[in-house]
Order: sequence, then C-alpha cells, then structure tokens
Amino acid sequence: MNRQNEPTGFWSRARNALRRAWRGSSAATALPEEYRAQQYHAFVMQLPVVVIGGLCSVGALVYMGWSNADHRILVAQSVIQLAAYGTETWLWRRRRGLPPNTPVARRDVVAAVTLISVGAFSYSSLAIYLFERPIGVDRLLLIALVVSLTAIASWLFASLPAAGIAWAVTSCAGLAGGIAWSQGGKAAPLAGLLEFLGVFCVIIIVSVLMTSRALVARVHAEHEIERQRQLLGLVLDDFEEHASDWLWEADALGRFRRVSTRLAQSAGSTAGSLIGTSVVQAMHRLAPSPLTSENAAMLNELQRCFDAGEAFRDAIVRVTVDGQARWWSITAKPLVDAEGRVDGWRGVGSDVTMVHERQVEMRRLATTDSLTGLANRHLFTTTLKGYFTPGRAPVACTVLLIDLDQFKSVNDSLGHPAGDRLLRECARRLHSIVGTSGLLARLGGDEFAILIPRQLARKDTETIAAAIHTQLVQPLVLEGQRLEVRASIGAASSPRDAATAEDLLKDADLALYAAKAAGRSRLGFFDKSMSLDAEQRLHVLSDLRDSLVHNRFELHYQPQANLALGRVVGFEALIRWQHPTRGRIAPAEFIPMAEESGLIVELGEWVLRAACEQAVDWPSDLIVAVNVSSEQLTRGDFVALVSECLATSRLPSNRLELEVTESALIQDGRDAELVLRALRQLGVRISLDDFGTGYSSLAYLQRLPIDRLKIDQSFVAQLPEPGSGSRGNSATAIIAAIIQLAQALRLDTLAEGIETADHYDTLRALGSDHGQGYYLSRPLDGAAMTAYLAAITRQTRARIGRVAVPV
Repeated sequence: MNRQNEPTGFWSRARNALRRAWRGSSAATALPEEYRAQQYHAFVMQLPVVVIGGLCSVGALVYMGWSNADHRILVAQSVIQLAAYGTETWLWRRRRGLPPNTPVARRDVVAAVTLISVGAFSYSSLAIYLFERPIGVDRLLLIALVVSLTAIASWLFASLPAAGIAWAVTSCAGLAGGIAWSQGGKAAPLAGLLEFLGVFCVIIIVSVLMTSRALVARVHAEHEIERQRQLLGLVLDDFEEHASDWLWEADALGRFRRVSTRLAQSAGSTAGSLIGTSVVQAMHRLAPSPLTSENAAMLNELQRCFDAGEAFRDAIVRVTVDGQARWWSITAKPLVDAEGRVDGWRGVGSDVTMVHERQVEMRRLATTDSLTGLANRHLFTTTLKGYFTPGRAPVACTVLLIDLDQFKSVNDSLGHPAGDRLLRECARRLHSIVGTSGLLARLGGDEFAILIPRQLARKDTETIAAAIHTQLVQPLVLEGQRLEVRASIGAASSPRDAATAEDLLKDADLALYAAKAAGRSRLGFFDKSMSLDAEQRLHVLSDLRDSLVHNRFELHYQPQANLALGRVVGFEALIRWQHPTRGRIAPAEFIPMAEESGLIVELGEWVLRAACEQAVDWPSDLIVAVNVSSEQLTRGDFVALVSECLATSRLPSNRLELEVTESALIQDGRDAELVLRALRQLGVRISLDDFGTGYSSLAYLQRLPIDRLKIDQSFVAQLPEPGSGSRGNSATAIIAAIIQLAQALRLDTLAEGIETADHYDTLRALGSDHGQGYYLSRPLDGAAMTAYLAAITRQTRARIGRVAVPV
C-alpha cells in the first residue's frame, strides 16, 4: 500500500514545487522592460557555451550511429542542429557589444524560445532514432548523454526561463515519447526509465525557475541601487546648490573623478581642469609658498591616508585663492568593493576660514592679556614649564617678577581708566627693554614677569633691573598729575635656584617679597634662606590660626593723657601673643603676616570684642582706642560687627574710638568714607593714626567724619633737646603745623611716642591736646592695668608722670 502511495505523494510534492517556482518566476513577467532586456542579454551571452556543448554532443551521437544508422537521416539532423547553432551564434554576435539594458522586443524573446524548442526537438529526435537502432552502444549511455546536455543547457538558459523550460520539456518529452513509441506502447519494460525522465524534467524546470528568480532578484536589487543612487545624486545636487559645503569623488588612486561646481569655484578653477588631478597635488598647488611645517605635515598625512586606504576627517589645509589665504576642512572615506579593495573615495569639504580665524582669536585671547597685549599668566607658566621636562635636566632660564609700587593708590585716587593707561604705558616701556630676548607677561594687577631663556649672572640681572627702573621712572602725566613709577623686582634662575617651574616662580616671588620688605624700588635675589624664612612664616601663620581658635592672645593697654590737665582720658588696646613654644612674639612680626594672609580680619574682630568687654568695667569717663586695618574697614559687615560688640558688651558707643590709617583711607576711597559715616552715626569716635607720614590730604580731612589726628612718633622723636640749638626745628614746625591745622578744623590731637619730660613739656606748649608714650606709661598687662586703674581712682587729679605705677 505504501508503494502505491509513493508516486502519488511524489507528484503532489513536485506539483507544489512547480507552483511555488512558477509564482516566483511569474513575477518576472511584470518587471519593467529593462529587466526583460537584462534577462535576454544574459541568455544570449550563454549561447556560445551551449553551441560548443551541443556541437560536441551531436558529433558524439553521429559518431555512435554512423556504422548502422541511415546516413541521410544523420546528415539531415546534423544540418538542422548546425542551423540552430548558427542562428544562436548570430544572436550572440549581434548582442555582445550592446549594454545589458538595451531594449529587446517581445517578438525577439518569442523567436529565441522557438529557436531553442526547435533545437531541442531535433536533438531529441536524433537521440530517439539512434535509440531504436542496434548501434552497438549501451542505450543507457545514450540516454545519459542526452540527459546531461538537457540539464546543462536548461541551467544555462535559466536567465530566460521560457527558453530553459522549453528546452527541458521538449527534450524530455520527446525522449520519453520516443522510448514509449519504440516499445509499441509497452511501457512496462522501461517504466522506471520513463518515471526517471519525468522526475528529471520536473527537477530541471524547478531549477530553471529558481535560478531565474534569483537572477530577477539580483536585477531588481541593482535597479533599486541605481534608483537610490540617482535619488542620492538629486539630494546631493540640491545640497551643493544650497549648502556652503562641496562634494567630490576620487578614484582608487586619489584622483578627482567628480568635482562639484562649488568646489571648482572655491578653488578658483573649473571642474574639467581638476578631473584626473590628485587631490593632494591639487592642495599642494593651492597651498601658499613656501609651505609651513604645519601645512606640509597635514598634506603628507593626507597622502598617507590615500595610500593606506584610511578615512580621514576634518583635515585643515591652508590654501591661497585669488591672493587670499583660506582654510579648508577636508573629510573623506574610501569606497570598498565586494572583495574589500578600495574602489574610490567620496568626500566633503568646506571653507572654514571664519571658524579658523575665530579659533585663532580665541587662542590669542586665551594667551594674551587683553589690557596690555602682553602674554598672560597662562602663556607665561605654560612656556616656563616647557623648560622643565620630567626625567631631564632643566633648561637654563631666569625669571624676573616686577611689582609696581603704590599702584593701588594711583588707581584709587585717579580712577581705573587712569590706572589702565598707566599699566599700558608700563607694558610699553618694559617691552622696549625685553624685545625678543625674552617673554614679557602681565600676570595680573600691577605684576609683570620676564622670562629670559638663559641663566643670568648677577651683574647681568642688575643691568636689566637698572634699565627697568630707568624706563619706569620717566615722568608720566595722568589726569593732569605728574607721576614717577617705581617698581620692586625679584629674580631667580634655573638650575641654580630651582629644578621645577613651580619652584622657580615661588623663588622669584620670595625674592620680590624681600625687595618690597627692604624698602621697595629695589632688586631682590633669591637665596636659600628665603625658603627657610617662608617655611617659618607658614609655621607662624599656622600657629596664628591655632592661637585664634584656642584664645592664646591677650590685650595690653597704653594710657592716653590730657597733657594740659595731666590726667588719663583713655587707653589704646595693643594685642600681644604668647606663643606656646617660642614665647612672646612681637606684633611687628605677626601683624604683617596676618595682613598678608587675611587673618587680620579675624584677629581684629577678636581685639574689638575683647576691648569692649574689658573696657566696660573701667571708670565711665575712660575711652578705649582700637586699631582697625583697611581689610576690616572695607568688609561689608564691619559696621554691623561694631554695633554687635557694643550691644553685647554694653559699652557706650562714645567710649569706643577706632583708629584708622591714612593709607587705608586712600586705598579704599569712597567705600571707607561710607563706613566711617555709618560708624559716626553709631556714636563711635574716629581717630586718624600716623598723621603726616602718608598723603595728608586736606580734602579728605574736610570730607571725612574724623575726631582726632594722631601725630606720628617719628616727628616727636626728632623734637630738639635742651641746648641742641637749631636741630629739630623742622620737627617742631611740622608738629605745630599739624596742631594748628587740627585746631582750624576743630579736631583733637594726640602725640605718640612721648619718651621724656622735655617731649611732654614741648608738646603741651605747642598745644597738643593729648599724648601717650613710655614717659607716661608702658603698655600694661592685666595685673598692671588693675593696679593702674586703682591708682587713678585714688589720685584722680594727680599728674600722670608722678603716679606710682607698677610697670
């Protein structure tokens, strides 16, 4: 039963396979004319192979039947075959020179299928004729020969499925019919052979249809690619028309094969003149001569990418078009074929001149001081670091740091525009000295720096410093005022002083600090002891912060007396520091460090709070005077701090006197004036300390709310001694002038530094209202202050110099 079902199952499967193959092939009938043309072209191009194979097969058949068969029939069949093969050869010769998509008429396709059918029928007839004759050859061999040619020819004709099917069906049907007829209708003996021919025919037809389907799919894919290429071309053409970029294509050797109009216009040429030219050679011709090292390196890199088949992106090339320098950005990637070989290049380019110029300007701004046009701190430090390569000995160089003396006072008194003009003029004068022998930079504010690319001897450094002083001191008129600029200079060299860029800058800064500490307008050289001093200062600052936290400071008070009455009217609060390991540290040592580090604000707040809290216990007619730094004065919360201290301690505001210096008023200008007026509204007294040593401007004496002028002790120390003749007369005249000025402005006066009875008497005779100094009393600590206040209580109206005070 299974054997009976086998044929039925096979033919059912074969029928389904034919339907599926035919549905795929039938889709080809709906293809455009160009698809049919490519199918026909592929079919014709296979004809020479079919002709050769057919001639060999026909020759074999004639050879096998020549001894027994009728020669007339053999010759007639051969003639028919030769005619068919000749026609096929003629078709091939007519078509071979034409493009694959050359149109073909439907009747030409029908004629080709008819020709193939005739050839197949003639060939199968010859085979059947020989199959009936006793030719001395195994019939199976004869069938194998015919079947082989049928299979090969059908597969070769698959590009035109109608021709392949026609060949397969005609050959197999003719062969099967001939076999059956030769047996007189008795198919049983050769039933297996006939069934084989049927299966073989079905297989051939399915193979033809599937091969045709694959060919159609390939043609369809090529057509879609071409359609997309055309669409892309339209898009690219539109892009080139409206965008600023331009497109180009090159062959595998990097030679232009497609040049857009925009590219040709950008190159000042025509598209035709660029076609065939190497991309890199075209850039070389457009590049300015002589080539810069940067441009030459970029062109060499482009050539390397073309040679290696590597993509490149945003390669910046400088060119010259119509005498103008332009910068182009070039990007390209290779086009690779199916075997991975570079088949060409496609790229895009654009003129990025404006972007390049903006970037150059940004780099210039990043490395240039906008006010003076000199190098800025970033460029200076970057250049300096180039002299120090890790793992190598440092390159010899010298750094000079220049700081303009008293620039802030000029800036504040004449205004920032005048200060800017001063900085520009100083930069010009410094540049006239340095020139191209070094790098001149403005590091910020009024600080300049010079980098000399060699280690200068001390004498050479002094020569440069002298030239700087000579240039800067030349008179300069700003806002109607004649100025002479002076500067302090610090110098350090490598490798003598430092082995790193950071250390060299630090050493030059230490030398500058030493020059300023020595009196300004000087040249300071770095030496190793400065590093030790700097380390010592760091330790002191650290201890200073620690002492603030742990309250290791104390206040001493120096009495201030009414010189006419000889009675104490108040005390000046003076801070003292008892270091846990170094003992007593003088204020002259730690106060400047506190001012430089900013700790003076916290230190001043501590003094103010402590003075208010302690003075509230004194007799109600005694005042306490507290020194205020310029940093404290200009803090936004200083007035609030004073108000808080008064409220917390319950000290009346008229018993607090704040001492400010002339330099603080000059440096901080308008801000200081506003703060002083706010303090006056609180009821606090204002005293101007060290009057006569600074600018002593009558303008701010009239404008500011000042209560007292303090005559500096330097003038008091120069008062003449008895019997000294005319010596000291100038000091007497200055003190008298200050007192008269104060009286005219209705201001109180206090002379500092009264060391002797003669000082006391002279100042009282000149009209000074108050005084303080060692003649009256040294600064008093807590215990001495208690005894002193007790003595004042007992001898309220006693002369201060005659009060027995434990000091």
